[in-house]
Amino acid sequence: MVEYRNEVDSILDLAHDLVYFAFVTVNIHEAKTHFSRLIERAVHGEEVIVARSGKPLVRIVPIGGPTRTRTPGLSEGHVRIADTFDEPIPDSLLDAFES
Repeated sequence: MVEYRNEVDSILDLAHDLVYFAFVTVNIHEAKTHFSRLIERAVHGEEVIVARSGKPLVRIVPIGGPTRTRTPGLSEGHVRIADTFDEPIPDSLLDAFES
């Protein structure tokens, strides 16, 4: 755990981290060194990729999926539901699925 001499040091450390971790991909050593911070970034919706020799190996993602909230209505006008959507499936088609 880092102990800060004063509030300015903590702000400078945060600014350093924001610049240092501006890239989505980090190498294994950086990931081990800053694992807790990378987890926090992933939990807040950022995609974190860990690479070896510049080749992506793994992605750190939250178990519950992205934490971004869904905005209803984004697909309005792009999706069409047929008038027959609620009608029963014809027996011939149903038989094809069940056999």
